[in-house]
Amino acid sequence: MITLSKVSLTLLLLLFLAGCAADAPSPIAGTPRRRTLETQRETTDETVPTPIPCTVVFTQAGASLSLHEPTEGAYLGAWLSPDFTHITLRSFGNLAEKPHALFAYEMTLGDELPLSWLLHSITSNAAPLFYLRPHPDDGEEGLPTAELTELARGLGAYDIPMFLAFFPLERDHGMAREAYINVYRLARILFRTYAPQVAFVWVAPEGQASVTPAHPFYPGHDVVDWVGLPVQALRTRGGFDTDIINRISLFHQGFQRHKPIMLLPVGVSHFSRIDYTYNINEAAAEIKRVYESIVGFPRVKAIVYRDVKNVGARWDDMTVTRERDLMVAYADAVAPDYFLSAVQPRAPIVRQWLRSDYGGYEYDGVFYVDYETLTKELFLTRPGPTVEINGRTFVDTSKLSLDITTSSEQRIIYINLPS
Repeated sequence: MITLSKVSLTLLLLLFLAGCAADAPSPIAGTPRRRTLETQRETTDETVPTPIPCTVVFTQAGASLSLHEPTEGAYLGAWLSPDFTHITLRSFGNLAEKPHALFAYEMTLGDELPLSWLLHSITSNAAPLFYLRPHPDDGEEGLPTAELTELARGLGAYDIPMFLAFFPLERDHGMAREAYINVYRLARILFRTYAPQVAFVWVAPEGQASVTPAHPFYPGHDVVDWVGLPVQALRTRGGFDTDIINRISLFHQGFQRHKPIMLLPVGVSHFSRIDYTYNINEAAAEIKRVYESIVGFPRVKAIVYRDVKNVGARWDDMTVTRERDLMVAYADAVAPDYFLSAVQPRAPIVRQWLRSDYGGYEYDGVFYVDYETLTKELFLTRPGPTVEINGRTFVDTSKLSLDITTSSEQRIIYINLPS
């Protein structure tokens, strides 16, 4: 009897609990696990502040601008494919909802000047940018003095601001260092004589992660007006093959104290034969990310997007004019006033903005600068009390006796040093 009573009592208890469970709502089958994670993350963000990385920039007094370099901002440029005859220089500006300051044209030394294109550029109030490649036979004939003189005279006759990307170094250029530097320096001398309004752009070798003025093919500060960096993100099976922002950062670090930087060209692929898949949204997001980041690189003074298809072995497509969503994304990306639509008059001595190698943080509404920015770059001996964030030492900007402004939207800390 005792055993049966215990069994009965146990059964009654189980039935009671089952009835209570039946009154409670059942979990939804197939509910994604990420819902709970998102809720937890939102709660955490509201209650526990997270350090937000910031760029730190500071002024360099007494800097002089290079030929056609704007005081602030970056020239907006485009390199249109000659295959797209339905897109003109002016109509591209209309599609982008903003005029462009530069348009690029590719030619080989010895070619005739593209007079029709040149006039279209001038009537669009844009400065021509010539991407000049060497003639394949020039290496066997010595210095091409006659061809360079003819080109300089031809461009100099217009007496307007122009840019010349002279003999860009391709991945396998096969040029000897001494011959390259000799022809570059000769060309600069000839253009100063016959075409003084033409700014020379030295384009860094393709595919090299870090390039500085110590590069063996750099011809020297005295003959270079601008330095160019090609940054094209092509497709791989896992996404893009290049982190454009990282490449800009390395290059900017090496040249920011010496020359204005031109991103020539910029390109983001949305299709390739690697998987025959269109990645429009991903490309649009990358274009937006790149242009938004330019404000954090104050010596990047021009950005030239290349609208071209069938690039490389996998036929990457970097066009924005053939996809409406990409054209809209590009127009949104270039809309800020920071991107300039016309070449600016040359200014006298100015205070040039430089980017810190170390950076900072915004944490709970307070901005912090890396200790080494203050000691190694600004040469302050006693910056003040320090805190540690993510394993590095920082100083609260409000504790510094410096003229500091901040932008939470752009995530930039500006340090205005006295002249």
